[in-house]
Amino acid sequence: MSGRISRLILFLLILASVATSQSNIPLKWTECNPPNPYPNVQCAKHPVKYDWVAGLSQYTAMSAMRVKSRAEKPKGTIFLPSGPKRSGIRLLKQYLGDNSSAAMELLDEYHIMGLDVRGISEHSPVKCNATRWNRRVPSMVKNMAQFNRMQQHWRHIGEECREMTGELLFDHMDTFTIGQDLENVRYNNWELPSKNRKLHMIGLSWGAQIGLAYVEKISAYMGNVVLDGTPDHTQGPISTIMAESAAFETTLKHFFAWCKAESSCALHHQPDLEHFFTQLTATAEVKPIRAPKCKQAIGESSCRPDVSLEEMLLSVQRYLAPGPPRWPLLAEGLLEASRGDASAFSAPWFTGETDPTATWASLITGCQDWIPARDYYELLGTQRTMRILSPLTRGYTQSFLYYSRCISWPRSAKKIQNGQRPLLQEGNSIKSLLLVSSVLDPITSTQGAISLRSQIPKGVLVFTNKTGHRSYGAPGDLTYIVNSVLRTGNFPQDGSVYQT
Repeated sequence: MSGRISRLILFLLILASVATSQSNIPLKWTECNPPNPYPNVQCAKHPVKYDWVAGLSQYTAMSAMRVKSRAEKPKGTIFLPSGPKRSGIRLLKQYLGDNSSAAMELLDEYHIMGLDVRGISEHSPVKCNATRWNRRVPSMVKNMAQFNRMQQHWRHIGEECREMTGELLFDHMDTFTIGQDLENVRYNNWELPSKNRKLHMIGLSWGAQIGLAYVEKISAYMGNVVLDGTPDHTQGPISTIMAESAAFETTLKHFFAWCKAESSCALHHQPDLEHFFTQLTATAEVKPIRAPKCKQAIGESSCRPDVSLEEMLLSVQRYLAPGPPRWPLLAEGLLEASRGDASAFSAPWFTGETDPTATWASLITGCQDWIPARDYYELLGTQRTMRILSPLTRGYTQSFLYYSRCISWPRSAKKIQNGQRPLLQEGNSIKSLLLVSSVLDPITSTQGAISLRSQIPKGVLVFTNKTGHRSYGAPGDLTYIVNSVLRTGNFPQDGSVYQT
């Protein structure tokens, strides 16, 4: 009971801070620079407060791009929020460049706005020491000496990023703060009448986590909201890692089954794919495998000269994320790696004080959002457990990186971190929204989707019977249903499973 009362008090305090801290600075839409080749596209640089809770009049900025609706009187704006490692503006450009994109059908009734949030926006990038970041320090440790070295490495990186980026931005990169940035953009979208300024949204992956942070605390302005591939921020760190690791391991096994059945797969003739993969990862564990196609020159495509076990497994997870269309490339990359060329799995090589891959922003936000291990023995116990439960992938996941690398990460003593916890008000204040999950998602498991559904009484959860992280955008029934929810506000049957 006391926990519920505490969450209620926190919820009311947050509502009060949101209501009183908004800045009245309207969005100023101009021609994009460089000019966009598509019609009816505009861009904006919008100031947002570093700290919405304190209410200080000090600002950073986020970037926005919108495609104007074809309707004379649009119903409103559909937001595409971004998160670390995913640009909302880039996603909008992707939709614009595809004549068959279902998202563009929404322009019949809505504007569509892509957002690049603080830290990844070109107007407010995080800055770090590339040389130190390029030093390889394993996230899984074997002894206390390695643990101490890892802690020191990431503490120094964090301290330098904080100094180079500036304390105000560095200390306010959490998803809760970014959710309030989203509310400020909605609030200041003055071209629309107030009744049409509700927040309609397609939140994908980390964008879905931003969307959930928004609707949890500012549900009064919710419009039609769809969250696809949502990370479950309500579970403890061990549950989070176990769920993601199991999803990764299971999806990898489905990839092996596909490869065995598909004659065009580069690994089709391997007699035992699990044994092949285990031998390959064992080789990378002993010594990083060369990546001769990678160059360490200045540019966005620079990559490391070799590939460690950790880098290979995390890259395999990313290859699995788009689903079967990406699997032929994964098979070719694994075959080449077994022959001594692991270029396909090489991690970024950083050359400047900003990071075009948003890897830095991902860790800064992750260390403010996710709870790390408390000490060496907790980390070691988790590693051993995951190696038993997930023998192929060994527990290497994005959530494990936060659990390990963030142990000694610098944090502001005055700032309450956005750590994992149950939803405020147990989700009772959240209006109807649509949660979407693939049955086999190597990054955000169905376990997380079901957990979130159980905490949101008015939530509707549907599944796609396919493999991959995120479902919206692919031709088929699910994308049609999502567009229908956004256009009409009518939801499908809870628990529905779509084949396409």
